[in-house]
Amino acid sequence: MRFLLTISMLLLTVPVVAHAAPTAKAGPALAKLAAEYLKANVKDVRVLITAAPLADEAGGGALVRVDDGADGGNPICYLLATAGRPSSPAKIDASYKFAVCPRADQGKTTLLSRINLGRRNGWLLRLEAARWDSMAKGGEAQLYWAIAADLGDGAGLRPVFERTSTTFKSKDQPALNQSEVCKTPTVTISAGEPQGASITCDIETMHDHIVKKSQQTFSYMWDGSQFAGK
Repeated sequence: MRFLLTISMLLLTVPVVAHAAPTAKAGPALAKLAAEYLKANVKDVRVLITAAPLADEAGGGALVRVDDGADGGNPICYLLATAGRPSSPAKIDASYKFAVCPRADQGKTTLLSRINLGRRNGWLLRLEAARWDSMAKGGEAQLYWAIAADLGDGAGLRPVFERTSTTFKSKDQPALNQSEVCKTPTVTISAGEPQGASITCDIETMHDHIVKKSQQTFSYMWDGSQFAGK
């Protein structure tokens, strides 16, 4: 009996990799609805990517960019939770604003998918942005992974997991070069509740003008409202 119980517990705690949900097509109705919801000009709104709901859900999600020059010229990205599929949304139920947002010539690596977090579902997203640092004479890129969810506690839609990685490359000042590129985070669920998360990152640093490569896995524990770093 003890042997059977041990197997049962192990099955409940197998790490669940966040698989991508089917991508939904965004119609012009979504851009118009997003502009009205965000109080922006529809010409300044672009739908970067959408994701269909899981099989037992009716709503969908979308990542949209508002680029109207209002925030110091920087674009702003929003996660929108829609009632109805993104191709024909009835309304927008919730939104959250992110600091990392690709410009018009970026965004090819943007990802969005619906994932299971036990008794609730969440949104897994990836945003990447880059800029030129004139003082250091190099290019700086930010890679942002997040899991957002509404936990039903009144706080609404917000990130429960976040990691921003920075990469800097300069030909003129190679001693400043560094890189961190993180893979898709993994969530562990037990008894219908999230238990922890982990993310593995490839890291490059400079040591006496020699590139030092390493790989590190960062672990987080669920504290009831978010994945907190250990």
